Amino acid sequence: MRRAFKIFLYGLCFYLLVRSFFLYHDDITKDTSEKLERLQDNIVSSSQVDNDTTEAMIGLVIETENDGKSEPSQQYNTLSTSTEDNATATEIISVDKKEENGKTVISPHDYKYLINEEKICANDPFLLIYIHTAPGNVARRNMIRKTWGGVRRIQGYRTVLIFLLGVPSDRRIDERVTLESKIHHDIIQEDYIDTYRNLTLKGIMGLKWAINFCSNAKFILKTDDDVFVNIYPLFGYLLKITRENATSCHNVLGLVRPFVKKDLYPPYCYGLAYVYAMSTAKPIYTASLYEPFFWIDDVFITGVLAKKAGVKLTQLDYKFPPKIIIPSDGPLRALKENKDKYTFVLLHDLHKYPSRMTELWNTVSS
Repeated sequence: MRRAFKIFLYGLCFYLLVRSFFLYHDDITKDTSEKLERLQDNIVSSSQVDNDTTEAMIGLVIETENDGKSEPSQQYNTLSTSTEDNATATEIISVDKKEENGKTVISPHDYKYLINEEKICANDPFLLIYIHTAPGNVARRNMIRKTWGGVRRIQGYRTVLIFLLGVPSDRRIDERVTLESKIHHDIIQEDYIDTYRNLTLKGIMGLKWAINFCSNAKFILKTDDDVFVNIYPLFGYLLKITRENATSCHNVLGLVRPFVKKDLYPPYCYGLAYVYAMSTAKPIYTASLYEPFFWIDDVFITGVLAKKAGVKLTQLDYKFPPKIIIPSDGPLRALKENKDKYTFVLLHDLHKYPSRMTELWNTVSS
């Protein structure tokens, strides 16, 4: 009898515990849903646009009219993500409206150069390489300089390498960046805060710099400081499509993929590496002036902005490993068997194997 009573009590306690959990879960879910609905209502109410002209609130071109005429320039507020990587807050800043071609510039990239190399493209390079890098990643930059990024001429054509940076929160790191620039003369730095959520600013920075200081290049390679680039087959491919005057030499070339929710954003190029034809840089940059800031840089720049600019994407998936995030020893073995098998390899385990960039370069360059 006592045993049966104990079993009953245990069962009752378990039932009450489970019931409490689900009631708590329902309250949290309901509260979260209400917050999301309020947030969505705020977003929609602040941007009244037609469904045909919106890309899930990205791709918005704001035109202000007053009896058929544009409104005069005035101050307005915009959001600029400039906090630490794990932060969610944004800083509200005030910028000037500018009227151009009947459209209102809502995202002027008006940051100032702290470090610039204005004459680095003076000798008409075929390929401009710009690399997204964090200010503190000096070891990665040095590895690239000593390996694939140190190649300055291929088949008589020149390459130019630059690293794109913002401002670090640590002044000591910024001082080391200044010294590094004086030694290598390959750093471009603007005065926005360098964080993960400001990568879109870095991408727009690269396009703007290329237009102003390196427009004589034929192509632009955008990549990251944890990516190995097999520069010789890439260069050969770009030369080939140029000589054949292929339509793809006027596109953005990369690993094209659909967004998770296909109806939310257009297809885009995976951000680890892609190639712009120089002829696409200005249309994409110009499109950025009229679009609200969105922090996922590859989706925004090669997806939303490229679509707005009428720029097409060309698939280069055969130049990447079949799975992007894999241990780097797999691509290393594959390249030992076939040096041209992969053009881009993401070294996501570079922190574990700091010599992997050098090993890959020695494999393909020997």
